Amino acid sequence: MAKDYFKSEAGIAAFREVGLPYEDELWDENFAKFQKTISKGPAKDRKMTIANIQRLVLPTGEQYIIHDERHQGIDILGNRKRFYKSGTGMYPVPIPKYEIKMNTETFEKENLKVGLETMERGYSIPFTVEKADELHKLCDESTTYTICKGYYRMGNRIKVDTFEDFRDGEPDDLLRWGHRASAYEKQVMADERAGKVQLPPTKLYG
Repeated sequence: MAKDYFKSEAGIAAFREVGLPYEDELWDENFAKFQKTISKGPAKDRKMTIANIQRLVLPTGEQYIIHDERHQGIDILGNRKRFYKSGTGMYPVPIPKYEIKMNTETFEKENLKVGLETMERGYSIPFTVEKADELHKLCDESTTYTICKGYYRMGNRIKVDTFEDFRDGEPDDLLRWGHRASAYEKQVMADERAGKVQLPPTKLYG
């Protein structure tokens, strides 16, 4: 039911709020099996690192963090196991479907919930410097940093040069340059807004 999302507390709460049950997807079951498998191996070998961390700027101006996780561990036989968990920070928001039906006892019309109309997307990790610093502790040298304006998977994703740029940069600067803008770059942006120069291509992260 919660297609494209891993199970999360926020997702479960969203379903509970409208009185609908949260049903695990196949990837939820696979992740649970993975965790059970590595739980039988050495605790020191269980590790989670962040593969990609994205700063999402919604059309409203609100900013959120979404990240992808690499989990690894060793099973009881000594085999190394890995699991890639994507989209942490997103959750499904169910929109119920209602129909007007006749109550057979009172013969009055009632507005009854009959199922799920559609699914919207929610974001559970607001962007703050403090949260970025907290998640950075789980990053390594292979972690990529990106920024996206729009909606997740529906906007252009721009690769950001460093974590410090990701954390401290202004969204417009990062979306334009991929790093905190220099005085010269800020002037270029001002000239662009004034129509004095033509926009060169922006680097996209594919």
